[in-house]
Amino acid sequence: MIGFIPHLYTLKNPAFREEKEWRLIALGTPGNPLGAIINGHQPTSWELRSVDYYAKPDRLVPFRALSIQPESAQPHPIREVILGPKNITPENYFHGALRRHGIHARVRPSTASYR
Repeated sequence: MIGFIPHLYTLKNPAFREEKEWRLIALGTPGNPLGAIINGHQPTSWELRSVDYYAKPDRLVPFRALSIQPESAQPHPIREVILGPKNITPENYFHGALRRHGIHARVRPSTASYR
């Protein structure tokens, strides 16, 4: 069962195949992450100081910022943004955020539901 843990984030409900989502997965523990999980260890403060954080009303959330700027001769890799079924942010906010970063992509709601 432990050997299955790294594959959990690769699973996705088939209803969301329209999203053609790419997932970048980076384990936060150095060395043997499965060994750390088996032994019940949490990442240490040394490991967590290499990431950024944002605050939600009830918790801090660690994240890693990544640049998605293409080389100048290539088109931008983001061509479409599909908003999930539980999205509550207006579409025009997404258009504005994308344009602010020079991304001209289609924005549309998902046809999938969580049921």
